[in-house]
Amino acid sequence: MGHILLIARREIAAYYTTWMGYIITAAYLVLSSALFHAMVSSNTPRYSADMLFDFFYYPGGVIIAAGIFLGMRLISEEHQLGTATLLFTSPITARQIIYGKFLSCFVIICFLLTLSLYMPALIYHHGKISFGHLAAGYLCLIFLGSIALSVTLFMSAVAPHPLVAAILGAMVISIMLMIWMLADKVDAPFNGLFSYMAVHNDHFSSYATGVVNLKSVIFHSSVIFLFLEFAVRVLDARRWRG
Repeated sequence: MGHILLIARREIAAYYTTWMGYIITAAYLVLSSALFHAMVSSNTPRYSADMLFDFFYYPGGVIIAAGIFLGMRLISEEHQLGTATLLFTSPITARQIIYGKFLSCFVIICFLLTLSLYMPALIYHHGKISFGHLAAGYLCLIFLGSIALSVTLFMSAVAPHPLVAAILGAMVISIMLMIWMLADKVDAPFNGLFSYMAVHNDHFSSYATGVVNLKSVIFHSSVIFLFLEFAVRVLDARRWRG
């Protein structure tokens, strides 16, 4: 555990001793605020719960993008900087490297989401929202950002360049987001399977209405764990090849 925390601290420092961490933070806040402003600027009266649902829906894409940009450099940049050999030959295991790097960006994702709390606070100031609804929605955003991060981290372990990792990660995540569209095109039991495999859609609806569904939590956690383990296997294979 000590090695994982050490790597996580190193990665967080790497983001915020350069401009990248600040650019991602600023971009997330600007885009989320712009979407929120567009959402609340309507003159049509709306219930606070409906506004909170939209708040979780639209910035969900922004936190997914943040996860992609955070994860794209984690392994592939080590090759570009020439530090990959030093990292891979260290006494730290591949699993510690992957989970340490994931933890660093997971902390940043949670930090970004914390900065956005002023937006639901404005909804609360002008209306009424429940803590359970707020917590369930933010749990969904944490899962979406973490899934994007884990997928892109795996691609960063595979791809030789951060940009390639970002493109591959975005393609896989897009498929995982839109696979629910196949549910209407096929018969049972595949329609239910495709609907369940979509990381957004049906899973999002329960979170965004304040309901934490255990099946959704297990599914999202499993997707994150699966791609992290894929990344561990890739890193182990590279170590064996030298």
